[in-house]
Amino acid sequence: YEPDTERKRYWYNKIPLRAGFSRRALPFKSNGEYVDENTISAGLSFPLKGEINRLDLGFMYQTRGSLETNNLQDSSYMMLIGFTGFDIISKAIDRTAPRDIPEAEELREW
Repeated sequence: YEPDTERKRYWYNKIPLRAGFSRRALPFKSNGEYVDENTISAGLSFPLKGEINRLDLGFMYQTRGSLETNNLQDSSYMMLIGFTGFDIISKAIDRTAPRDIPEAEELREW
């Protein structure tokens, strides 16, 4: 969900949200059956200084296997942190300054 930032009044209504679900069969078997993996994820992005700079926070809950079919089961929780845009760390290069254009070399045969 990407909100329209111009139409929203409060900062918490301008935060982009995301959610997802994935399911896959892992490439190995246990007890003669493939092991299934299910994942539910959710996250949000906090805008930082500038248009493209964001702090991304996420959460994932994942389960693998089933005690009934595979005789094994695993579950995990994961916290995710990410940055989008790197000019918050260093100053951006000024690419508007005049530069010398190199002259073409003369090509000669061997």
